[in-house]
Parts: sequence; structure tokens; C-alpha cells
Amino acid sequence: MWWESMLPMGIIVGMIFIMGQSQDFFHKAAFGKVLFSLEIIVGVVNLILILSIYIVFLAELKFLSIHV
Repeated sequence: MWWESMLPMGIIVGMIFIMGQSQDFFHKAAFGKVLFSLEIIVGVVNLILILSIYIVFLAELKFLSIHV
């Protein structure tokens, strides 16, 4: 069922969030300022792209498992 994919998706989203926050932390520690806002927007777009690919992959797996 669909809720079985929530744990792996939560882990993936959490790891992406931690990577983004650690990058922001180290950038601020090194340069004393936060990242440029365009870089943050690009990061959010990449996150949405990764999540959409993951959802399509899960949908294809479900489709294949039904029709096998």
C-alpha cells in the first residue's frame, strides 16, 4: 500500500534536509553570511525534482507488481 513508502521517503527527505542545512551552516561559518537566495531556490527545485522522480518510480513499481 501507499503508506509503506512513507518511511523510505521520509528518510530520503530528512537526509536531503540535513545535507542542505549542513551546507548552509558550513557556508555561514566560513563566510559569515548565508547562501545567496538563488542557490536556495535551486536547492528547493532540486528537492522537488528528486521527490517527483521517487514518486513516479514508486508508481511504476506498483503498476508493474499489479500486472505481473
